[in-house]
Amino acid sequence: MRVPVAPPLLTALVLQACTTLVVNPGLVDDKDGQDDTSQPTDSGSGDTGKDDTGKDTGKDTGSGDTSDTSDTSDTSANGTCNPDDCGSLEICYEDQCEDGLDRKYFVTILGVEVANRNYQGNPWDPSNGAPDLYVRLGNLASDEVSWADTCATLVAEDVYAYAWNEGCEFVMRRGAHFRIEVWDDDLSAGQEIVGTFDANGNDELIDFVRGHGQNLKVSNNVFTMYFRIDPRF
Repeated sequence: MRVPVAPPLLTALVLQACTTLVVNPGLVDDKDGQDDTSQPTDSGSGDTGKDDTGKDTGKDTGSGDTSDTSDTSDTSANGTCNPDDCGSLEICYEDQCEDGLDRKYFVTILGVEVANRNYQGNPWDPSNGAPDLYVRLGNLASDEVSWADTCATLVAEDVYAYAWNEGCEFVMRRGAHFRIEVWDDDLSAGQEIVGTFDANGNDELIDFVRGHGQNLKVSNNVFTMYFRIDPRF
């Protein structure tokens, strides 16, 4: 089923300075907001390897480190948390070290910008038009193909840039694989993956959540995606 269509873009995509987070060197090289109230949906164990828009979702593998570290409290004299004083799976939150995983976070998709040509150097659709962009995000299931929980933005039709400011709440579980996918939802030319961001396993997940409260960016020569993650402790 086609994802509901978003209204036309009314303003240019304007964002603050972003922190670029490099996680995987594959389709994507590099990584803003307030939240929406939409919730992820449980895909169930009978998922066939496609999301509810009918798109294939091929995935990387890797379980990540599942070890924990001892609790470490903030030791700075002025009461400001120093990340270097926290354990390997802890984050600074409200001036103290807190467990960073197995906690709830709200992930907001701020916006996406794409080049006027796809990875093959061709127009995004046969009429030389712009892509129909949307973003899907969530935790992958253990089969690394289906979704354990997921949500998606509305489709922005015929645009090279769009600002959604939409998102969902997720639990960032130890050893999990969190993924964000940007898609071109063009019915005439077929579905096309535009780019992905992956936080796979404890090391990448903790690196991701340590960026909480900042504008984040992931990009390559075809697309740039802006997003943020905020604790819901």
